[in-house]
Amino acid sequence: MLAPDSSRPLTTRGLYGGDTTAIYVVLTCSNEGKSPAWIEEKRAKFEIVNVLPDKPDLTSADFIQVGSEPIGIGKALPHTNHIAWQPAATGHEGLGKMMTVYGIVKYRDIFDRLHETSPDISVRREKALIHSG
Repeated sequence: MLAPDSSRPLTTRGLYGGDTTAIYVVLTCSNEGKSPAWIEEKRAKFEIVNVLPDKPDLTSADFIQVGSEPIGIGKALPHTNHIAWQPAATGHEGLGKMMTVYGIVKYRDIFDRLHETSPDISVRREKALIHSG
């Protein structure tokens, strides 16, 4: 699971027309399965959009973590991890525009099979709405 813990937008207006919005997000991954797994890659992308796409384009997503990272189940450690991330996007939230964070997590199961999950999260000041992706 990839979900923002909090977001406090910071909007800036550049001298050369470079209006941006930056947010602070804590990405949380947890294992909701019945066996341990190894996270191989986490990527995320922050955008300000008019509408949520059916399938987000993650080709330019930031690499948040690359390399094998164990994640346990139940009370096994570590069963959840948190990563602070501070992305910026062009534009500002406003009428007809929303902030969204897209993500993808690639992981291996105990049989060494590669899986991926890619929820997308719409961020609204202090709140997050998770859409199935």
